[in-house]
Amino acid sequence: MVSRSLSGLLLAVVISTGALAKSPFVDCAVRTGQNASIFLRADVSPTVNGLTLEPGDEVVALDSEGTCVGKAVWQGETVAVSVWGDDEMTPAKDGLAIGERIRFIVFDASENLIYGLEEGTATIDFEQDFPFKGDGTYEPDALYNIAYFDVRSEPTTPEAPSSQGFTITPPAPNPFNPATSFTLSLEDPQDVAIRVYNALGRQVATIHDGLLAAGVQHQFRFDGDLLPSGVYVFRVRGESFATVKSVVLLK
Repeated sequence: MVSRSLSGLLLAVVISTGALAKSPFVDCAVRTGQNASIFLRADVSPTVNGLTLEPGDEVVALDSEGTCVGKAVWQGETVAVSVWGDDEMTPAKDGLAIGERIRFIVFDASENLIYGLEEGTATIDFEQDFPFKGDGTYEPDALYNIAYFDVRSEPTTPEAPSSQGFTITPPAPNPFNPATSFTLSLEDPQDVAIRVYNALGRQVATIHDGLLAAGVQHQFRFDGDLLPSGVYVFRVRGESFATVKSVVLLK
């Protein structure tokens, strides 16, 4: 196995967006306060059933319960997958626990198929050399370098989306200065927490934390007057749902 320097990997990382088909993994854990980075190099040539991934396919990381904790779009070049850990300040598990094994599946965007949902169908080897963590279990701030990636499984068709039990509008305006607003309505009354995180994953504000009635369009406003310009994430979590919205504060 050829060891790569960390600086070389970082220079090779491509931040990818978009896919050929709409991804079923739209509610991945994000901005939970802690994460780790997994590098998948171009020369590893990740495969599904012996065939190299095509540009637009998604490499998706899951926890032991099958919850998406991170993903990246493969474009034939080195990518980095940020995987997010559990926020211990919330009662629900919303990311990887320390020491939990990271699972991987592949979403074939051209065929709208998922590979690897069955346990034991993905063979992933990690580089062992420092500074990389080599056992594939989650540790905050750890770095992982995948040396071999192959999934062998029958395809699964993504389930048709069901009623989510909530409706949230995109924050507007976006970009904004100094304030932006959005609305949230629920099918059932429940406690909802709406927290704001900066690009480093640090919580900077709480918009709401308490009971919301059903059948009402609740309006929320976020004022960034005391914050610097940058990307911020609204993390909305109820008893039966969770979602995130990204905004840009531009001063």
